[in-house]
Amino acid sequence: MSRGKKIWIVCGIVVVLAIVIIAGVLTSRKGGVIVQTSVVQRKDVLSSKVTASGEIRAKQFVDVQPEVPGVITELYVHEGIR
Repeated sequence: MSRGKKIWIVCGIVVVLAIVIIAGVLTSRKGGVIVQTSVVQRKDVLSSKVTASGEIRAKQFVDVQPEVPGVITELYVHEGIR
């Protein structure tokens, strides 16, 4: 085969492949998704409150007991003060 025939064959194959690819892309876009767009606007600060009822329980309970029996007569710690 001459060089000119090889070039025409390669060009024909490229054209056929391009047609097949374009046809595939066009047929696959028929079931497209509708997209809705909107203009962005600045709004007031959003706030949300969640209310719930129930109780809080610990995952693990520990029973604290002294090693030596006795009575606490003074406690050198004040609540809420560091």
